[in-house]
Amino acid sequence: MMCFLGCLRYLMSLSPGGKDDNVYGETIPNTTHRYRYLKSAFPQPLPTLPMSKEAAFHYMRECMRIELRMRVCDARVDTFLSRLNALSVLTKFLRANPLSVEAWSHTRDVTLRPMTWSDKQQEFLDVVADRINVRDSSGMAGGLSRWMHITGGPGTGKTEAIIHAAYRAAETSCRVLILCPTGALVYAYKGRLPPTDQIVVETLHSGFSIARKVDLDTYAPPGRLRRYDLIFIDEASQITDDIWDCLFVGIRELPQKPLVVIGADYQQVAPIGGGTQGQGRCEQILTIELTVVHRTDDPTLLEFLAFARKKQPSRSMLRDFFDDRILIGWSLEKAVKLGLTIQAEANTLFVWLCVTNKGVRDVNLAAIGQLDPPITEEDLATRGYPTDPNVGQFQRIIVRRGITIR
Repeated sequence: MMCFLGCLRYLMSLSPGGKDDNVYGETIPNTTHRYRYLKSAFPQPLPTLPMSKEAAFHYMRECMRIELRMRVCDARVDTFLSRLNALSVLTKFLRANPLSVEAWSHTRDVTLRPMTWSDKQQEFLDVVADRINVRDSSGMAGGLSRWMHITGGPGTGKTEAIIHAAYRAAETSCRVLILCPTGALVYAYKGRLPPTDQIVVETLHSGFSIARKVDLDTYAPPGRLRRYDLIFIDEASQITDDIWDCLFVGIRELPQKPLVVIGADYQQVAPIGGGTQGQGRCEQILTIELTVVHRTDDPTLLEFLAFARKKQPSRSMLRDFFDDRILIGWSLEKAVKLGLTIQAEANTLFVWLCVTNKGVRDVNLAAIGQLDPPITEEDLATRGYPTDPNVGQFQRIIVRRGITIR
């Protein structure tokens, strides 16, 4: 990054030379003369001199784009250029708001919420606290003897139990690693954990150094995994089989044999690319299932959620449950527009819950259709970001303020 900034300063120092084929650069130290360069020495034709910050940035960006296109695949080049743009936006923000720099080093005063645990949650906490203490060599046996699984429906407190178990272990000097399949979940954990040097929260790919598909074929786990005594893997139902292979290889070879806790409810979010390895392993290890829902005590709602978690509700059941809250005769587009209007008026997120992936897609498309101005093919071609090639190859997405789509 510092080299990049140095190049920008260098480009901004250029000025027209005495001849058409050269330019002047910075002043030569201890002299009144300036460096002189041939224009042909630059990788691309120079814009009008002197350059502004924006012109120097776009020139450097274009030079690197052309060079990288000859070395790596287009998807990696697009990722690199998107990162450059993100750094540019961040730099401009910090320059415009210099006082906000202090906020980056500010530590929030976070404390654990006092909890009244259910019997199963308390059992989970006790088991974790007991199994991180290895008393003899039999406790260091290989295989899945040092693995356990916590599961339960939405609102049963899996994440809260993991947070408390991790912090309690950290207070006993254990080094704890919490791994999540998404960056959003990493952010959520960091926002709820009190400050401590004993707990590290990372994405799965970062924690196990999985950067590219080719890494899966010649995988070598990072040595820093040997630091940890306790590893949590939350929302593991989202993990695909190829990533599970890396996890098993990496953890199996660790000499300290850490306790591994898998948080996964396979009735909720499934892997995008499919797979059954994780579920198969979870069926072979100690499993604690949480059953008490803490988000509501409405018996009718709890009964409906328990049924819908395992089976598609019938139309008659849906009519009985939602009663007069069903928008009879409304098109999906009209209903989505109502939701977006409520979101704007209430200044809070309006969430759609869909039973099938097709339903999610239909709602997303209906929401995109409400955008003003609409997204055009030209927008996608010029400003769109490439999608995950495993999900939508050669497709692009547009980020637009005011709408959140998952």
